Amino acid sequence: MSQYFMNKTLSISKFQNNLDSELDYVCSNLKNKIIIKTSKCNLIVLSEDAFNSIKKKLSLVSNKAK
Repeated sequence: MSQYFMNKTLSISKFQNNLDSELDYVCSNLKNKIIIKTSKCNLIVLSEDAFNSIKKKLSLVSNKAK
């Protein structure tokens, strides 16, 4: 799946300061996602379409395994 995504890594402050443009980036292409590094954990922002695509692929893979 790593070929599927275009990664962009930001600090939480950089993400917050550029929220509109960063969300536009995520929504502009199904392959785009942002990894936000915080002191507690990393967060991933992706579009609903990308999330649904991942769920569908996982469902197909799990059905093949049965």
